[in-house]
Amino acid sequence: MPITGPASFIPTTNEFLAHWALVNAALPPASPLVLVGGITRANLDTHGTSLSALHAAVQAEINDLETARADLDARKAALPPG
Repeated sequence: MPITGPASFIPTTNEFLAHWALVNAALPPASPLVLVGGITRANLDTHGTSLSALHAAVQAEINDLETARADLDARKAALPPG
């Protein structure tokens, strides 16, 4: 899955993690895949977990905003005309 926008980061990260696990399984246990800069699958997994937590926090804020907007709209509708 390619990165097509913010919503695709987590699924793409999960695909990379799954593929990386397969690569590591095919390599000798003492020689797992390590990217330039020393980046390991564990590093990507940690970043993916952080990204998921941030996504959940943003979604919670959006939900709070939508709830507040609905409450405001309901209160406006209940005001007497004039």
